[in-house]
Amino acid sequence: MKYNTETNSIDLLGYISELSTFRALVMEESTWKIITKKSPKATGKTRRQKFLSDLTALLEKKDKTILQQPYDYVLHIELSADENNAIISVQRSTTYEYIFRSEIIPLSGKA
Repeated sequence: MKYNTETNSIDLLGYISELSTFRALVMEESTWKIITKKSPKATGKTRRQKFLSDLTALLEKKDKTILQQPYDYVLHIELSADENNAIISVQRSTTYEYIFRSEIIPLSGKA
């Protein structure tokens, strides 16, 4: 969702189907554009595929129930200041307790 200041209403945005099962996804619209930006050296996996693969691995490592019941969690995705890393946080949707905060996923081809 995005608040539209021109119409004073909330617009629904068609975000990422792979992340639509979470209770909420907190992310700037420009963040997803940067995450999915095509690299001039792109071979094999795209940045989007690599990011989603790395995100899945991170969530499995932290707590397997996040992927089993994603509707119970709020996923936060931010960018680092240099836009080379995604910063991931997950919190429970009922108690707002953070499961983890500020885990880094590199957006470049380097791990």
